[in-house]
Amino acid sequence: MNALIETVMIWAAGYKPANVAGDHPEDREQVAKMGATVLFATAVAIINWSIAGWTYAEGGLGIRLISAVMAALLGATIVLVFDRSFVYFFDTLPEVKGFKYLVFAVFRVLVIIAIGSITAQAVMPRIIGNDLKVTALHMIEQGEKQRGSELRAQFRIDEKEMVVAAAIDELKVLEKADSILPQDIQLQLFAAKRCWTEYNSRRKALIYSGYTHADARVTLAQKFTACTGSEKSAETRRDNYFSDIREQLRQARAKKQQLEADLLESAATIKAKIADAEVIEKDSLDARSSIVMWHLLKTNPGALFKWAVFSFVLLFCELLPLIQKFVSGRSAIGIRYANDSLLRKTEQAERFRQRQQDLKITSAVSLLSIKAVDDALASQELHAVFAKKFARYLTAIAPIEGVRAMMQTLKERSPDKKEFMACHPQYAAVISEAWSNAIKDTTAILTGGVTAGSAHFGKSV
Repeated sequence: MNALIETVMIWAAGYKPANVAGDHPEDREQVAKMGATVLFATAVAIINWSIAGWTYAEGGLGIRLISAVMAALLGATIVLVFDRSFVYFFDTLPEVKGFKYLVFAVFRVLVIIAIGSITAQAVMPRIIGNDLKVTALHMIEQGEKQRGSELRAQFRIDEKEMVVAAAIDELKVLEKADSILPQDIQLQLFAAKRCWTEYNSRRKALIYSGYTHADARVTLAQKFTACTGSEKSAETRRDNYFSDIREQLRQARAKKQQLEADLLESAATIKAKIADAEVIEKDSLDARSSIVMWHLLKTNPGALFKWAVFSFVLLFCELLPLIQKFVSGRSAIGIRYANDSLLRKTEQAERFRQRQQDLKITSAVSLLSIKAVDDALASQELHAVFAKKFARYLTAIAPIEGVRAMMQTLKERSPDKKEFMACHPQYAAVISEAWSNAIKDTTAILTGGVTAGSAHFGKSV
């Protein structure tokens, strides 16, 4: 069991356990301790990411569990990839300047901070959940008040209400004017009525004194005409007045209805916008919202202190492999890896240098040989010697080329023979025997040719 734990820890430190099996136990223990910190950071990442996956997932229990598991695997992968690589390379790379390690370390810290800000959004509701809920409630209430006033100003509700109130007052004035005649028209109507009273009194007096009705009307014809004209003029003014007032009333009522409809439409639009905003706020402004978190941290020093402490602890836990590696320095196994790597690089560099030198020498010799050959080809005697030597060479090489051609033919035909035997197993024995006889005959022919060629070559020599 202990050996298995040590193997896992060595693997977590970036090493292949089989490569360090022969090292001293104390050296392996130092590497295992580095791997333990990587495993610890991995466990922290698994917890954070699983909580984040569970918190941010939308859906039923199964979906949230799958999200938590996938998030945990992603967090573990990130830590194992980055931290294992950093610990291993820091421990084994030879002749690496500290600036390169610093660049990688800064990059890793930035990655941890960026990822930690995501996971902290999911973990923090477990730490300061009550504060976040209260802050979200206050933000929703404040948003409702602010939204109501802003929408009223945007749709000019106050102005429209004042216009509607003015239209109502105007309508009341016109309705009152429709029920009461102006004083001058009343006086004119009263004068016409009094004129007729006087006319009737005088007519009755004339009739009482002995005038007939016809004579009385003739006598009072001028008065009759005056009363008729006065009455008609008063009634015309009265009718015109009521006609104008009622037209104004009709227009005022239509205007009031239009203004009220506009006001109701604006109010309905505002109500719909407020309802939509409330739904969005309830879905977004909760304990998981970054806006709520930021507002809480700006306005609540206690929550800010708690957030800072937890974030520092989380960052320290995830940075522990890097911190320990900087403090402990390189291990003996890492130094051995570095020295071996440096030796291999030195050997490769030396081989490369030697190869370059050989190529230079070969190139120089080739140039000299070409020059010597060019000089030699100018001689007729050398032409004859080269021709005789080449003829002997062809005589010697012919049997070898024959054997090579025979072997190539046998190699190419062998798959056809095997395929045919597989398709027709009943002829396998016959085909195999015929193939063997053909090879024997070919070998005998070539053997004779080679012997003859050799003998001829010996005679020529």
